[in-house]
Amino acid sequence: MSRSLTAGTVAGALALVAVTGALEANGSASIAQRARNCKGNVVKIGGRPACIAAGQPCKARYERTYEHFGFRCHSGRLVRKRPARPPSPPPLSGVVATIPAPGDGTLEASEGAVWVVSMFDDTKFLRIDPRTNAVAATVLGAAPPSRGGYYGIEISSSAVWLSTSWEANIVSRVDPSTNAIVARIGVGTDPEGIAVTADAVWVANHHDGTVSRIDPATNQTVATVNVGPAGDSGPHDIFAAAGALWVDVPNLASVVRIDPATNKAVATIAVAGGGCRVVSGTDEGIWVAGGSCGGGLDHIDPHTNAVVATVPSSELGGEAAGIAIGFGSVWVAVRSTARGPGPGGFLARVDPASTKVVARYATEGVPEAVAVSSGSIWLRELDRVLRIIPETSYSSNAPATRTAAKGDSADQPNGRQRRRRRSACSPRGRNWSRAGLVAGRDAAGVRRQRLEDCLRDERRRHRAAPGRSPVTSSVRPPHPDDE
Repeated sequence: MSRSLTAGTVAGALALVAVTGALEANGSASIAQRARNCKGNVVKIGGRPACIAAGQPCKARYERTYEHFGFRCHSGRLVRKRPARPPSPPPLSGVVATIPAPGDGTLEASEGAVWVVSMFDDTKFLRIDPRTNAVAATVLGAAPPSRGGYYGIEISSSAVWLSTSWEANIVSRVDPSTNAIVARIGVGTDPEGIAVTADAVWVANHHDGTVSRIDPATNQTVATVNVGPAGDSGPHDIFAAAGALWVDVPNLASVVRIDPATNKAVATIAVAGGGCRVVSGTDEGIWVAGGSCGGGLDHIDPHTNAVVATVPSSELGGEAAGIAIGFGSVWVAVRSTARGPGPGGFLARVDPASTKVVARYATEGVPEAVAVSSGSIWLRELDRVLRIIPETSYSSNAPATRTAAKGDSADQPNGRQRRRRRSACSPRGRNWSRAGLVAGRDAAGVRRQRLEDCLRDERRRHRAAPGRSPVTSSVRPPHPDDE
């Protein structure tokens, strides 16, 4: 009897093993089949292949593995993790003046004046005096309001040039000494952007697909350059740099380079942002704002006629609407494209060397244009112009302090505390007061640049001399509160 029990037990155990093996084989086959049909990543979890995709079964004990692939386990099924919301940019600070300018429009700035287009019930051309931060003059219309509005502004050594779009098709020359229009010059259809070179004024004709060249000695159009097809979304803005003219042409999604010596287009450069807004730059690089076409910012190398970098609109926070170069940075007026409550836009600061956004500040209004002059940044928003002192807004997010670094002070043998060491570059004795900066002294930007150069050289010397205390704690860029 014991033998029969033993035989039955063995037979039962063998049957159980066979059933278990069959179940495991079916389970393994099911897992393998599921892995083959996976629309995500297949990884080994717990010794078995697993499909990492939304809706797949999961176990809470493997949460870390799921997180590595951007998922989490919820009610036994994988769901995608929501990306962390980036911190909101800080509000714009360092605004030292707000000047009313009804409506919207563009602006340009020189050391002695800021010129602003004000399009409201009728179009006006305003001159702001940086010494008083107030509108000093209003230039009356170059054409009746029913025949068009102002668009482009450019400043030369002896005149301010203003394009009048729509049906007027003229460029007005303003004498800055009298704030009066002294000449009206006929150009192509719907003139917009304007650029100035040593012996010519260049105008982008939006619906002609052309650029007009004006001789400022005669106030006559002397040449026309074809840069693209006629029709909508033609040449929009134009900028002079690196011995050439650079024209953005949205219907080509390109920037066209013109040789002023031959009045011919010599290169067409495709831009990712579409080039629907403005062009600016220096001899070392051309920057193109995409505006409503793509929103981003393209950087062109004038030596190779090629786009070398693109700053996407996602990094800027919206559509790039205006560009200005100054204080070692590229400043971008950005229109927000987000829906719902939030800032109207941003003022973004781009490092030209790395083409990275190094700072972004929220604006209450919608930015239209930006310019740099008189030691300040001028930002055009709807119904107003803001004057910003960049030292207070963009040197750091925290206010500058006068606290000495550790080791900068020590007791002297006579018992008196040694006075903190001051750099030879110290701004003491110079006019860095808030009144001086806000009054727009022309030399403010030059003084600041000299101070920065001096500090840079002094830091190099101190790094080369071990054991010497740094100067960065006792010397800083000028602050408007300095007296």
